[in-house]
Amino acid sequence: MSDAPASTTPTPAADANEAPGIIGWFARNHVAANLMMLAIIIGGAWSLYIVKKESFPEFRSNRIQIQVPY
Repeated sequence: MSDAPASTTPTPAADANEAPGIIGWFARNHVAANLMMLAIIIGGAWSLYIVKKESFPEFRSNRIQIQVPY
């Protein structure tokens, strides 16, 4: 048995259940993470139908163009 001093450096979390913050919370709450992912996917699919799509969008110019054939 050795009398080596204990390490004072912090060790990383052994698994995701010990991770602090939002990542650790989602790792402990699998259902909440899956519901959030489902909501993001449904919101993205829903926005595909709502966003106005145009090949040549209409815009108003602040200039007047006059052409005179010579």
